[in-house]
Amino acid sequence: MSMKKPLSGILALLLLAFFAKGQVNVVKTPANFGSDADTRANILNNANSAGTDDWYKNTSGSGEQIIDTSGAAAILDNYINNPSSRAVPVIRRMHQPTFSVLNGNTLLDAIFQRDHHGSDSSSFGSRSNKNGENPNDWSGKTSYTSNLLGKNDILDAFAHMRRDQLDSLWMIGGVSMDEQNGSSHFDFELFQNTISYNTATGQFNSTGPDLGHTAWLFDSAGNVTRIGDVIFSVDLSSKGIEAIHTRIWVPLATLAITPTSFNWSNPVEFDGVNFGGYAEIVPKSLINSYTAIENSQNTWAGPFRLVRANETLQDDFTKSQFMEIAVNLTAFGIDPLGFGIKDCALPFKNLMVKTRSSSSFGAELKDFVGPIVVFDQKPVNGFTDLGYYCDSMPQVTLQVQNPNPNFVYQWQTPNGNIIGQTNGNSIIVDKPGIYYVTESMTSECPNTSVDSVQILFDSTCRILDVDIIGFSAIRNKNQAALQWDISNNQDVADFIVEYSIDGRRFQPALTVLAHGMVGDAFYESKHTWNRLPGKVYYRIRINGAKGGAKYSRIVPVNFGSNLDKVNVFPNPSRGRTNIEFMADETGELQYSIYDLQGKKISDRKYRVTKGGNRIEVTELENKQRGLYLLQIRNGKEETNRKLIIE
Repeated sequence: MSMKKPLSGILALLLLAFFAKGQVNVVKTPANFGSDADTRANILNNANSAGTDDWYKNTSGSGEQIIDTSGAAAILDNYINNPSSRAVPVIRRMHQPTFSVLNGNTLLDAIFQRDHHGSDSSSFGSRSNKNGENPNDWSGKTSYTSNLLGKNDILDAFAHMRRDQLDSLWMIGGVSMDEQNGSSHFDFELFQNTISYNTATGQFNSTGPDLGHTAWLFDSAGNVTRIGDVIFSVDLSSKGIEAIHTRIWVPLATLAITPTSFNWSNPVEFDGVNFGGYAEIVPKSLINSYTAIENSQNTWAGPFRLVRANETLQDDFTKSQFMEIAVNLTAFGIDPLGFGIKDCALPFKNLMVKTRSSSSFGAELKDFVGPIVVFDQKPVNGFTDLGYYCDSMPQVTLQVQNPNPNFVYQWQTPNGNIIGQTNGNSIIVDKPGIYYVTESMTSECPNTSVDSVQILFDSTCRILDVDIIGFSAIRNKNQAALQWDISNNQDVADFIVEYSIDGRRFQPALTVLAHGMVGDAFYESKHTWNRLPGKVYYRIRINGAKGGAKYSRIVPVNFGSNLDKVNVFPNPSRGRTNIEFMADETGELQYSIYDLQGKKISDRKYRVTKGGNRIEVTELENKQRGLYLLQIRNGKEETNRKLIIE
């Protein structure tokens, strides 16, 4: 449902026209970020501007890069040595920790994501998907023969949120398109609730309570009582960026309320149904609300280069191929701080970047990048080097693993004792017990996560004069092969193999009796793991023949298989398909193809890099229709897939 509600006033119409077109194609530095359709820090409008931040950095100056570029050299090397890897997405998050302060500006989060290329496996399906719909009704493509998106094909997407020194919240976005002639229309959509996409089924899953969205709610006076989803829509023509429109998700009846923070557009634009849809809003003041610009000449694409839809490489964005927008959410009246939520509120949880077939907001959706998780702060992880003590209890240091320097950590214990301060990345304790650590954005904010560390103590045991010379644990299918060497074997009664799924809380798995050898001795055992895949941590407890105990170091075994998540597409195919998977480290992948009689048709090896990889399989292009077996091996892991040739 699309609706226009006329409002009186020629002046309002003139202001709206100015708002929609008057501030585009303008270079600005929102919160000291170079919004100039250029990716380089310390460069503004193709001239030196020491001190401005940007997506990347390849020039001198105090301005900083915002995107983490680790592994760029390896990715580029793989692009050359394994061209099929160019079709695989690349994802990088912010170079700085979330909520870092840089020259007075607070950096909330940032993301760079390279979309699938070639036969695009993240594009909308044949159903006419629309912005004003429930995302759970959207459908994506599940089979691909060629890329027909053309000017609607997104290559790379960038997003960043930061607060300036005046506490204004800016959303900065960037998009590179495959074709830069003619018109393009794209959206940055921010979700309050979680939304995900299943590439195998082409289905979206959105947890938003209001038709898959989160609606903005108001009291009768027009004050915001709950923040919801927001979408920024950009229209691009051969003349440049034409306009930006901002919309929020609301029930249709909400349009009868006059908001105190912003205005409805004039005339009111609403796209949806009675229970919910997107309504366009305009700020109370047009000053410093937003900017948008496209590159007017070739400009550096960044350390990951640019991969075109045909999988050729470019060092630069060509003219009009890269666009940036910057929207001041505070000026628009949609900043969470403006509603008394203070710094404890994370503005949004997910982001999608999408293209439309025309300038109409209700036009058919074409391509998308995401959904991307924003403000992805990992749960707190407390640990200590050794959790069991014997004979005497020393002072022990407990720590937060990989702490965020901008967050607050608080420690407490119901039965132990903390010496000195109870806040910070680490504490010192001198009693056994359970110690809890909580994580929050500020000391006034609620906890975002909590973890515990347990310290055990046995006053009756004595320290063993037994040394563990070596301990290893190696996966063999669904078993962990454990081996260890010790000294003074004659002093040992038995060994208890213990396991843990978090590396902290252990339980016994099996017992190995000591044999009668004197001096150094070697032991081995196996532990079968038939539970959910993932890492399992092992250690050995040595029990002395006359009392006492000692622990080995902790060794992880990964029972999760990346090959379990291999994506083979298209399948069925006409003989040409792709193997797509994630690798934990650089190494080798081998695949073999067999027919139904067991005859080997092909046997290939490829060098793969850590992260996403895609390998093109073409050996069945001239083979008969029917069923074939694809066997994939990565080190000691192996998986099989059926290939159907039509």
